[in-house]
Amino acid sequence: MNIAVINFSGNVGKSTIARHLLAPRVRDAKVIAVESINADDGAQETDEKFRGRQFSELQARLLSGITWWLT
Repeated sequence: MNIAVINFSGNVGKSTIARHLLAPRVRDAKVIAVESINADDGAQETDEKFRGRQFSELQARLLSGITWWLT
């Protein structure tokens, strides 16, 4: 199962929801930040980081069936 937390606006709580509400409830979930100001914050817990220009790789992974989160 893949779950994406997406919104075109900033500061709506996507990262907070993914990290603190959703990820702790799914075994072996990964949090992956996508081109976010928050993604550069050392205090944030992310397994990987993507940039918008890596959309094709991101899309392939999303369709692969691996469980992970987008913020």
